[in-house]
Formats: sequence, structure tokens, C-alpha cells
Amino acid sequence: MPTQGTISFQFLIDGRGRLDLTFSQAITDFGGPADFIVRIKNLTDNVYLTLPTAEIVAFGWYNNGIFRLNENTPTSAAYIYFSASNFVTGKQYQAELLSLTGRDALSDPDVTFASPTSTPVFFCLFEDTEVLTPSGYVSVKSLQEGDLVTTSDGRTSHIKRIWSSYMPLQEQFFPIVIKVNSIAENYPQQDCRLSKYHLINFNGNWITPYKNEHIFKYDREVKSIKYYHLELENYMTDHLVINGGLVVESLGNENKESGLEWEDRVNNSIIL
Repeated sequence: MPTQGTISFQFLIDGRGRLDLTFSQAITDFGGPADFIVRIKNLTDNVYLTLPTAEIVAFGWYNNGIFRLNENTPTSAAYIYFSASNFVTGKQYQAELLSLTGRDALSDPDVTFASPTSTPVFFCLFEDTEVLTPSGYVSVKSLQEGDLVTTSDGRTSHIKRIWSSYMPLQEQFFPIVIKVNSIAENYPQQDCRLSKYHLINFNGNWITPYKNEHIFKYDREVKSIKYYHLELENYMTDHLVINGGLVVESLGNENKESGLEWEDRVNNSIIL
């Protein structure tokens, strides 16, 4: 019986696209290597992307749209990561998988396996951010996994994960500036730069920066764009305090619960 194949496509919190290929049987059952055409379509503009290279986390290779699953490999899954620079925030994308060779690999080699649509967003702290800790404000650059930070309600929480990402100097990646007193008197008390999807909390209400572009402006003069991603113990309750008192969300992990919570916060966020 032919092996069944499925495909999914999602965006990670650092803006990269992740393509997941899963099969009901291991590659060793294919009877030889299997090649597939991997395509990602920008549904908003109705064009296919040119993706010459990718980071492979599997037993195989990718080159100019062709992905090969190697034979004699006891695995039934492959993961392909594409750079954030390939995608534009706010647009919809869909991945497709077409059988090219190794025709026993899929139930019908003429069928296109299309993923659900996905829209890229990324939320993160600009590299000049200072984060409140029990020892005072500390540069986000010096924080490490396991360090304690002070949450907005005065508790402490350990950093579960922290890493950084460089973004290209493109419109969708420029930081948005939250200037002194732009939300309320003495809030914030210092200028702050965030990615435009990073949520701000004010008196229990969430503010989505890109929905308030009439107040917050982009910094298009930066020479480089480096963001930090910081996950605490509990996305639901552990909010960061940065740059002299501004309360912002921490990083949600990649499970469904965090995603639904983030969407709810955005949908119910206020316009200043």
C-alpha cells in the first residue's frame, strides 16, 4: 500500500517559515530515494516564491525547490526552515508538496498536498531593550536561560529560552518606536523600540503597536535589526517590564494555547 503523506506550514516567532513533511511509513519503505517539488505560494499576491536554499532538519537535501528524502533512513518526518527575509508580514502563504520521483512515496503522485494557509508575525524586543530583574534593569543582551526577571505584578520568573535573530533592513522588520508619554502621562518613561506585533499592556488592556501607527512611528534609520526573543515560565501570567516601566508580553511557546491567547489579545486590543 502506498505511503500516505501530509504537509503543514507555519511561521515561528522569529519570522522563519517551517515546513513539516510527515509520512505514515519510514523512508526505508519507499524502495529508494523519493524526490518532491516543494512550493510556497504567496496567496495574497498569487505568486510562488523563489526559495533556492533552506535549513534542513532531517535526512535529506533541498535545492531550488526540490527536496529529496534519502533512502535507508529510518525516519518518517522532515523539517525545512526558510529564512524570515522570504516573507512579508500580513500576507498569507501556503505550502505545496508534489511527488516528482519515487512514486510509491505518496498515495497519488499527481495530487498536490497543500497545507493550511499561514500568516507570518514575529514579536520580539529590540537589542537596546533593558529588562527589569531583581537586581534592577539589565540589558537584554546580557540575559541568559535560567536568569530571574521581575514580572509586572512583582513576582519573579525564570527565563526558559532566550535567543536573538538578525532581520534584513526591510519594511516589515523595522522596529516601531514607543515614545515617552505616548500612551499616558509618564507611560512609558523612556523611548522603547519593539517589533510591531509585540503587545504592550496598559491598565490591564493590550495594545497592538501596528494598530496604532497614528501614534507610534517606525525607526527606518537603524543600521541593523537585531531582535531578542524571551520566554518565561508562563505566557499567560508572566509579563515583562522594560525600559523604565513599560509592560509587555513575554514570548509564548509554539503550542496552540499560546497562539490562541495571543490572537485573543490582539483581537481585543485597544486603539489609542
